[in-house]
Amino acid sequence: MAEKIKWFFETTKNTFSGANDPIHETFRANPYYSLVRESIQNSLDVCLDHSKPVEVRFEIISINQAEHPELFSLREHIESCLEFHKDNKQARDLYTGMLKYLNENNSIKILKVGDYNTKGMHYDPYNYQCPFTSFMGEGISSKSSGSGGSFGFGKGAYYVPSELRTILVSTMIEGDQVFFQGRTRLASHKIGDEIKGKDGVFKIEESGPITDVNDIGVMFRRKERGTDVFILGMRNDPNSGREMVKSVLNNFWLAIHENRLDVVIKTDDVNVHFDETNLEEIMNEYFPEENEYGSISELDQWNPKAYYKAVKYAGLSDDFILFDKDELPVIGPVRFYVYRNEGLQNRTSYMRKPAMTVYKTTRNILSGYAAVFICDNEEGNEILRQMENAAHNEWKPENVRFVASEEMHKYKEAYNQINKYVTEKLKSISGVGNSSKMEVIGLADFLSIPEELLDEEEAVPGMAESTRDGISSENKSLEETALITSINTKIKVKAYSSTTSSVADSAEKGSGEEIVFVGGGESNEESNPNPQPSEKRGNQLENGAFSEIGKGKTPISVRFRPAATKDEKGIVHNLIIQADQAHSGVVLDLKSGSDNGDDLPLAIIEADQGKYYGSSISGLSLAKGKNIIKVRFDDGIKHTLKLSAYEAK
Repeated sequence: MAEKIKWFFETTKNTFSGANDPIHETFRANPYYSLVRESIQNSLDVCLDHSKPVEVRFEIISINQAEHPELFSLREHIESCLEFHKDNKQARDLYTGMLKYLNENNSIKILKVGDYNTKGMHYDPYNYQCPFTSFMGEGISSKSSGSGGSFGFGKGAYYVPSELRTILVSTMIEGDQVFFQGRTRLASHKIGDEIKGKDGVFKIEESGPITDVNDIGVMFRRKERGTDVFILGMRNDPNSGREMVKSVLNNFWLAIHENRLDVVIKTDDVNVHFDETNLEEIMNEYFPEENEYGSISELDQWNPKAYYKAVKYAGLSDDFILFDKDELPVIGPVRFYVYRNEGLQNRTSYMRKPAMTVYKTTRNILSGYAAVFICDNEEGNEILRQMENAAHNEWKPENVRFVASEEMHKYKEAYNQINKYVTEKLKSISGVGNSSKMEVIGLADFLSIPEELLDEEEAVPGMAESTRDGISSENKSLEETALITSINTKIKVKAYSSTTSSVADSAEKGSGEEIVFVGGGESNEESNPNPQPSEKRGNQLENGAFSEIGKGKTPISVRFRPAATKDEKGIVHNLIIQADQAHSGVVLDLKSGSDNGDDLPLAIIEADQGKYYGSSISGLSLAKGKNIIKVRFDDGIKHTLKLSAYEAK
């Protein structure tokens, strides 16, 4: 590598940046999962020959510090950051850790992410949105119509696995033209008498990347078109390889299945080569079961196996259903696959042209299924791309930018049409609307709810007239309630006279009989007649956002009724809670009842009171009498809710 290459940091006067990097914070919870997701999406976007698969390789290599003094002169800037921010504990911990890593490792690990059968990243000094400048910059996207992303923040995922927050990029485009540059994300610091900015660039001149292959270190030179990203200072994580394998399977199984993608992962813990011929074998090794556990928002609990089977075995039996001739008015032709099997979590996975899993929803319209919705035509894909957020995990009209207000109706229609389409297809399989409803004897008494919960002057806006069975509409479906089925059978249900949801009461009145709660939760210690605060791991979060949950929970007695209403954003669930006395520090745990009797997890994305995480709301205060709390779930559908109420101590 040329001796004249060095680190450049811009001199600043009135702008200062600390150690906290918002892009780093975005991806640190799942660093390897996010890296795989972002990097493969970038590579698929620039496929060179569509008759062959893109190949992406993740492999560990190493570099000796003594052999590359110009690169590791970065140490001087890290030391300056430590001195400049010595009164900030977060900064001290960060930069002390970086220096310790450099001092303890003469040979530095690098995670090399390389792609093949790709175009490489073109550089144009007069266009800041050209691919190379866009990738090396911040908040700039060069993605064109049909590409995977449009915000330009995904590149931040490359920095998170680095102990030094540093990457090097080497690319080759047509005509064997090469570009090479490094970038680091530190903080403001002082070199001599000058204040330097947080971003450093590793190159020869103060503007532009290196373009002479002879100035590029041998280990960093490309030999064919495509791009290598070198993540400098790979963290010593013994599970990094397995996390990357699972991310490939969860996010890109369809691209591999369709022979659009091959992936190689060589780390300290795995050596795997994915392609269409061995995809199912690797899937079975890493995901021996089909079921998913946890909420939709828990990425580490995702399982791609059932969705993969839904597509691979479509139409081979009555359990594998395919709708492939449908067209939606706004986004055009779509495909919908459904695999039915007892125990599956009633979820739908959504994809567009990049063949990457964007998000999942739960619809309890029928029991035991995994579904896949795909829109990969050019026009529909572009509409959905604009509706996708920066994290690439949702399609919503409010994510659309730089569009005239009069055009927004197109995106709202697309959103509504997708939800309606998926719901109608699932209903067509379940037979809802074609079969007789089940009559449940004694249902009215069983679901008796005090009328004071819905005093006329405090009625929830938009809610239908209250009924004694707690359902706010005469047009009931399996989407709205688990108490209706398509089987024409009469069943007797033993009525329970109490209208109170109290764990303590249930223990006293149990006497070995089956007890059913009205809107109430289950005991946190099922066999204990005098429940004490729970120390269950599932009720705690390490980062402090919900630390009060982890301090122990004492069940409290409330009466509860949910009422689903609709506003401009979609479905809102109103939690109507009647308390006999005031409570503070209240925690509510919510679950959705299903038609097979299982409780399904929910993911709250909005609540008008308290703090929410997963399916829980904490930090609430309940007044004596009626309380109404509005919540919105990520799947956007109506649920039959079960509620457990606790007071955090």
